Amino acid sequence: MDLRRRGDYGRARLAIDRALLTAEDVGNEFLIASMGATLTVQLMMQGDPEDGVALASETVGMLRRYRGVTDDPISYSVINGALNLYAAQAAARAGDAAEAEALLKVAAATAAESGADRERYCLIFGPTNVSIQKIGMYVDLQRPSDAAREAVRVKDDQMNSVSRRCYHHLHLARAYGMLGNDDAVLRALMAARSAASEFVRHDPLARDQVRDLLRRRRSLDERLRRLAKDMAVLD
Repeated sequence: MDLRRRGDYGRARLAIDRALLTAEDVGNEFLIASMGATLTVQLMMQGDPEDGVALASETVGMLRRYRGVTDDPISYSVINGALNLYAAQAAARAGDAAEAEALLKVAAATAAESGADRERYCLIFGPTNVSIQKIGMYVDLQRPSDAAREAVRVKDDQMNSVSRRCYHHLHLARAYGMLGNDDAVLRALMAARSAASEFVRHDPLARDQVRDLLRRRRSLDERLRRLAKDMAVLD
């Protein structure tokens, strides 16, 4: 997570691969599934969403074969739910709307059964997390109005994770950009920066949005100037 936060995706991928190998050596199915979920996100962020979907699906199948893991129902719910949710997100990024919707339906049902957002093995999953990722999926599927409507369901006091709060606002910024609302884009980017500045600084989609704002705006207000300089897209 720290390497990803700094934008060092190459070493982040290497670190996850090594963690996955270690989990396999230990033989802990939950750790293996957790690293599989993390690698799914990394593949999507590095431009390989189809591989992310395939990996998540394979890991879900692996987890189901180990019936003993259901002795820990909360961990199973979190990891199985996160795997399906990340696979849905990767499918949306790949432009496969039907697959994304099918996987999201499974994840949403799992979240509804759990009833609350929980963390297990470095994964957070629950109803709020599903709503946040659903917003990002709608954006990836070119449905910004649906993303904005879904955002109403997410309340600030429900987002206990710094990274989730940050990406919630980044998803919204992209949605507002598609809707042509530059002021809302800037507000969302600033909210994301307030939650986790390092994530925003190195996020490639956020950097593209700031560049777009710089091109469209004839004059720069102080917020946009600070943001652009912090992200090294303005001298």
